[in-house]
Amino acid sequence: MFEIDRSYFEEGKFKTVRRAQYKDDRAVVAAIVKHRSEKSTQHSLHNEVPMYSELGKHPNVLEFYGMTIDENGELCMVMEFAQRGSLRGLLLKISLEGYKVDDLVLVSAAKQVSQAMAFIARRGLVHRNLSARNVFVFQFDLQDPSQVLVKVADLSNMAVESDMEDASDDFGSNQEWNVWMAPEMISKRLFSEKSDVWAFGVTMWEMWSYGELPYSGTSADIPSMIINGNILPQPSQCPGIIYVIMQDCWQSSTSKRPSFQKLEEKLKQV
Repeated sequence: MFEIDRSYFEEGKFKTVRRAQYKDDRAVVAAIVKHRSEKSTQHSLHNEVPMYSELGKHPNVLEFYGMTIDENGELCMVMEFAQRGSLRGLLLKISLEGYKVDDLVLVSAAKQVSQAMAFIARRGLVHRNLSARNVFVFQFDLQDPSQVLVKVADLSNMAVESDMEDASDDFGSNQEWNVWMAPEMISKRLFSEKSDVWAFGVTMWEMWSYGELPYSGTSADIPSMIINGNILPQPSQCPGIIYVIMQDCWQSSTSKRPSFQKLEEKLKQV
């Protein structure tokens, strides 16, 4: 059905991601499931695969083609291949090479992420793992906003919004995840569209920081900082109007945070 390129790979917690060639010569990603007998892996698979089916298609959500077995008998998820990799990885590379991205290009990317997240919210779902590393890039011109295409991925932690209390014992125990978590996620394990909005604000911060890890360089207790209202500072290359949108996403009261529909409207006005 498809041929895997063993020379290209990225390692994740639950999957090894390799490039592959599909039967119709499409370039795809084969996400090979690791440790599939383990309970945590089974939970991730059990959640992610049905979520793609339930969610449906959207131009800014990574497309899932199905499950299959590779030539070594390994279980694989087959998905769209993003030529430019993750948004965080691309921005880090751009920064290291000394280039600058036009603000309207970043606005275009942010707008597309907000459209994907609004689509997810309209389905009554919460992503719970939004970050620049989980946004994938298909087109990206440093100066032309019309030549940008990004898609949101990784639905392994997605949940129905009515099931707001997370039952997973290890969700949130990984400190790296905490930097995108809203205060109510950390202190009360509550999830909603508005907690995704908080993560969207952090993702925007990553974009205007060119892939910098939020709260990097601090030895403080990051979850406590977030709960106590210590928000991320304005990135040096971020316009004030964009930072105001980030601050709106980081309101301590969920009722004061905008919906993704409102964020779409705000970004269209920039």
